[in-house]
Amino acid sequence: MGKGLFHNPDFDPDRFAADMEKRAAARTLGILFTPRSGSSWLTDVLTQTRLFGKPQEWFNPNFMGNTLKRVNANSPQGYIDMLRRKHSLGNFFSFEVTIYQMHRVFGKDPGLMAYLPEKFPLIYLRRQDMVLQAVSLAKAVQTDVFHTVNTTPEEIASAEARFEYDGDQIRQWLEHIFDQERKCEAFLADREGPLLRITYEQMMRAGAEQTVRRFLRRWRPLKADDPLTFEPRHAKIGSARNKTFAQRFRDENPGVMAEIAAFREDVRASIAGAG
Repeated sequence: MGKGLFHNPDFDPDRFAADMEKRAAARTLGILFTPRSGSSWLTDVLTQTRLFGKPQEWFNPNFMGNTLKRVNANSPQGYIDMLRRKHSLGNFFSFEVTIYQMHRVFGKDPGLMAYLPEKFPLIYLRRQDMVLQAVSLAKAVQTDVFHTVNTTPEEIASAEARFEYDGDQIRQWLEHIFDQERKCEAFLADREGPLLRITYEQMMRAGAEQTVRRFLRRWRPLKADDPLTFEPRHAKIGSARNKTFAQRFRDENPGVMAEIAAFREDVRASIAGAG
């Protein structure tokens, strides 16, 4: 566990004790995701509903220091206790996390799960087309444009013009994503609790309202006529060039594609066998 991540020289025990008297969110929702899988889109949509908390990367070690000080905590359990009280919405505390972040901050076993209620619902978000996912990550790193929010159309056009095919770089990021997917599946195989598997492609086809209603049917039923409205803030950065580069990579690396397909087939068989 990254114990140093919870060091807080400004910790105020009296303030902490007073905050612990406040009501905490009764429910929990987690999103386990792989990079460039639409997690920013999903968390924005869920936050806009005001029904499923405010899922953010609370356990990203790059961001935790400032949040730790703001909520006034100095331990893993204390940090989560404060988040449940100060950053809940709709009686939910929600978060998004990658498997790497989870392991870095909390270790592997029992890790983050030791500090959360048993059998809380978890969304596992990945991308069906892992090569396009790797191309998207390579493009973001090459051009330093990760999202359309706070990015001008001119900056996006400039990034598109600068993006060049680099098979080695795409393969590096593909291995990065594939490793996370394998670790996610190992984690999920040992976890008990409600699980919803969803892909970037399914979300984009369904759109915001139908994606949210899928969650509502499982975890927070509303009447059929309850309205849901969203203000779109995230748009796709992918382009025809992304697709061209992805197809070129597939053509040049059939062995890698076969390895990914075999792994995913084993996962499908395991899920089917588990009923």
